[in-house]
Amino acid sequence: MTPEGRHLFPFDPNTATAEELQKLGLAPYQVRTIIKYRSKEESIVHQWTLLVFMDFTRKQYRELEPYITIGDDYEPASTLASVQSYIAQKEADARLRMRLMKLIKHKIRINRTKGMIVTPSVIQLN
Repeated sequence: MTPEGRHLFPFDPNTATAEELQKLGLAPYQVRTIIKYRSKEESIVHQWTLLVFMDFTRKQYRELEPYITIGDDYEPASTLASVQSYIAQKEADARLRMRLMKLIKHKIRINRTKGMIVTPSVIQLN
């Protein structure tokens, strides 16, 4: 317990209750801001989010920083290997589609000069 009567204990800002946040000495508006942020955003991913977006004073942040713990469950899904693999595959597919479209456009230009129209699935004479 601090001289101001606050209890300092490890806490995760993504899961701490309003009561726990108040015990840490946060003002009611700060508690509301954290809970509102959690409900609108995905989660608090970085400790500095508290300093930047939650109106913590530098003194508050320095006192609480050693106690702030952010669980792995609250990291963005984009950090998961399976999601990264999926994103990489989608990007590769998009690049392949772009290459194919360029090739098709090139073939259409060549075949127009020969009196033919080429579509991806059908070749027709003019």
